Amino acid sequence: TYQTVTKRPPKTREYPHLALFNQRNWGLVILDEIHLLSKPILQAMASLQSCRRLGLGATLRVDRPREQAALFALIGPKISDVPWRVLENEGWMSKVLCCEIRVPLPKALRTPYTATQGRSRLRVAAENPDKLSALQKILAQHKAEPVLILGSYVAHARHIAQELSLPLIAGSTSAQKRAKLFEDFQAGRVPTLVIGKLKNYVNELPSAGVVVQI
Repeated sequence: TYQTVTKRPPKTREYPHLALFNQRNWGLVILDEIHLLSKPILQAMASLQSCRRLGLGATLRVDRPREQAALFALIGPKISDVPWRVLENEGWMSKVLCCEIRVPLPKALRTPYTATQGRSRLRVAAENPDKLSALQKILAQHKAEPVLILGSYVAHARHIAQELSLPLIAGSTSAQKRAKLFEDFQAGRVPTLVIGKLKNYVNELPSAGVVVQI
């Protein structure tokens, strides 16, 4: 992973894992998930010597023009762009019905919301306590389907898991327990699973019939 490649001991400038890539004269380097690349990783990737580079990504961060410019300088211009609806219609992606459910803020939180800015304001909205009752209604409507609940903040996801007596996977969850919960969810032994914000989280769970992003 990018995080492993760019891992280095404290107070050093060397990336020991990059040595593996510099031992050969690679003809092609394929960079997956390029929309997740950060500036330090871009700098490390720039040191790789290859004849050609190909980047794959779902969504480029248009709100970070400098990083996007660095990305294009490292890999090159966009070659192809396929809308997700085309991929869906051709069978490469599952067909999904997306719905947005807006939950008004309680009166007690409206003043704190207007008094804050940036991420603090976003968090007040994200952790709106009235979302819990809305979530319960969704779960009641989809009792027969496996449901994934994704939380933007770990504390909020943990609160939801506790209130609804559901299993939770967060960054602190051990790899063994995480693997067991994913396995149980895939097998249908765990019908509903709450996932807190996981760093570099990538996992395919095709058995999920419903995904709720809080």
